[in-house]
Amino acid sequence: MSDLELRYFDIRGRGQAIRNFFNAKKTFIDTRIPLEANFATWSQICNDTSQVGMFKKLPILEVGKEQISEGLVILDYIHTHFGGGHSMPEKQNLQHAMLRSSLYQDLFQNVAVFLWADVALKGVDVAAYARFTLDRTLRLLESYDCILAEWEVTGLKKGEGYTMTDFLLAEGLDFAAYCFSSFIDWKKIPRLDEFRSTFSNDQDLKLQMGDIPEKFTGSPVEKEFVQRIPRLIQEK
Repeated sequence: MSDLELRYFDIRGRGQAIRNFFNAKKTFIDTRIPLEANFATWSQICNDTSQVGMFKKLPILEVGKEQISEGLVILDYIHTHFGGGHSMPEKQNLQHAMLRSSLYQDLFQNVAVFLWADVALKGVDVAAYARFTLDRTLRLLESYDCILAEWEVTGLKKGEGYTMTDFLLAEGLDFAAYCFSSFIDWKKIPRLDEFRSTFSNDQDLKLQMGDIPEKFTGSPVEKEFVQRIPRLIQEK
């Protein structure tokens, strides 16, 4: 049995990039917590620090008897111990850390909160919020495209092994496309387009991926909300 266990909800969210990394790199235990509309399973374990950590939230990574919480800390740990970070120059490690931080806190947070708008933000102007989120997402993608040209943050450029940063970037691009595919002009962000194409067309990598959840968030109306996004953005 593996001494690595990832504990996260049965959604993509902030855990899927980690799942994908371990599926490609390491044997691990993929513990998925059902996320029902009434949060029944979560309510049974949310105060059990042996399962959800001292901060009482997920994801949690267990390495042997060590419990690691907080998403960015988990990503940094994986990068250092399993993703080649121990052999990278300090400057390159800092670049990886900065990109992971922005992906995690800016892109994922930006889009995920938006997908909960109908449920958690009653009274908000959802159409205006949709346009704001799209604009923020497009500006982030432009920044990431420039980063791929100027920083050494992806192993794809030099034929190196995929890093934790690669998996997080790929998942972030999927998340953006899931919500805003008809509004993203990939020709304007050619480096990201090439990265996404190379990553998604890697047949060996596809064979290693496990069962990927359909939903990105726990919102009970996510699918219907995503279908509304084009109409919301075009509303006057």
